[in-house]
Amino acid sequence: MGSMSNAPAPKYGADIVVGLPLAATGNLLPGGHDGKQGYDLWLDWVNGARGGIEVAGVRHRVKLDFPGRHQQAGRRSSWPSG
Repeated sequence: MGSMSNAPAPKYGADIVVGLPLAATGNLLPGGHDGKQGYDLWLDWVNGARGGIEVAGVRHRVKLDFPGRHQQAGRRSSWPSG
């Protein structure tokens, strides 16, 4: 039989929002897309495997904020979907 942990469940606080300075248009778009993929990989690791970022005993999930995420009405984002 495996041992059971008596550790208390982690306490979660408000999300931490990280702003990303990525190119969303123009000739730098391919580099911005590659950078976003790297941040997405890190986000999956930090929120999935780590359960967020711990600050003073409280875990916080991370969200990413990047150009094109908050679209204005009638405007399309240049970020490829997927």
